[in-house]
Amino acid sequence: MLPQVLRRLSGEIDTSPQAIGVAMGMVCIAAAGTALGGAIAIAARNHLKPHILAGALALSAGVMVFISLTEMLNETTTNFEEAGFSGPVAATLTYLTMFGGLGVGRVI
Repeated sequence: MLPQVLRRLSGEIDTSPQAIGVAMGMVCIAAAGTALGGAIAIAARNHLKPHILAGALALSAGVMVFISLTEMLNETTTNFEEAGFSGPVAATLTYLTMFGGLGVGRVI
C-alpha cells in the first residue's frame, strides 16, 4: 500500500539498485554528520559556553525548518497550479493558506 501512495504523490519511484545505493549512501553520510556533530559537542562541552552550543542548535533548527517550509511551499504552489489556478493566483493562495494556518495555530 505504501509504494502505491508514494507513486501517486511523487510520480514513479526509481527502485533500481543504483538509486537505492545512492539513497543509502546519502543516509549514511547524514548519519555520520550527525554522529560527528554530537561527538564534537560532547568533546567540547567543557571548552564552549552553553550559549554558543545553544546558538548552534538554534541555527541548525532554523535551517531544517527553512528547508521543510520551502519544500512544502513549492509542492503547494504546484498543486494549486494543477488544480487550474494561474501562477500568481496559485502563489497567493499558497501564502494565504500558510499564514492562515500559522494564525490558527497561534490562536490554538
